[in-house]
Amino acid sequence: MKKYFLFSLLVISALTLSACGADTSTPKKSSAADILNEDAAASASSSAAASANSQTGGDNSVDKDKIKQELAGIPGADSQVTQPAGEVKKIDMMTVDPSKFENLAAKYSQAIFSTNMGNFTLKFYSDKAPQTVMNFMNLANIGYYNGVKFHRVIPDFMIQGGDQLTKDDSLQSSWGTGGPGYAIKDEFGPGLSNVRGTISMANAGVNTGGSQFFVNVADNTYLDGKHAVFGEVTEGMDVVDAISKAATGDANRPITPIVINSIVLK
Repeated sequence: MKKYFLFSLLVISALTLSACGADTSTPKKSSAADILNEDAAASASSSAAASANSQTGGDNSVDKDKIKQELAGIPGADSQVTQPAGEVKKIDMMTVDPSKFENLAAKYSQAIFSTNMGNFTLKFYSDKAPQTVMNFMNLANIGYYNGVKFHRVIPDFMIQGGDQLTKDDSLQSSWGTGGPGYAIKDEFGPGLSNVRGTISMANAGVNTGGSQFFVNVADNTYLDGKHAVFGEVTEGMDVVDAISKAATGDANRPITPIVINSIVLK
């Protein structure tokens, strides 16, 4: 009887240990609800990481919202050319003296952009942004923009150009940093807004505009007060849209160059 009792205890212990081992070694099968919850948690974690990455200045180059935020302070007309003087001379940089600018707004009110993708016409806001318009008109009048490329295009956002460095493909790493050698003050007046079809000054911060500009292909009103609007497209917006949708590579640069042949005032 005693032997039987001991045998029973051994059997019960063995069964208990076996059950515990099965419970820890065999994974529980996830239900569909569990999987969805895990996906949602992973997505939330990924979004939080992306947000933190953006706030800390991390690499998030495929995030169009981040690119839009960068336009507020990065891709501007920096008057400091970063290339050595010998490199810059290769593109025959124009020397610009703003003290010799004329009041061309007394004679002209529009500009025709001739590009290798077609033409578009711009009407200036001379009454609302007189200094910005005078700057652009004079640069256009001396041929400053002839041969300059649109170096940054983003669909549903904007197209950007006006940097003389884009005349030389060997300086591509510095495209977007070139300017005329001086800076102008920002003009923000009533009724000026970065809505679709308007042209605005790119810059590298407050009062650092020079020669670079961008044309909005969407309503980018969050840029108001940061980028000075000085005109609007009146003809050829389809050409501007086509430029914005061009195939691009690194830094949103068009793979096939998009060149401003000339800007003629009228």
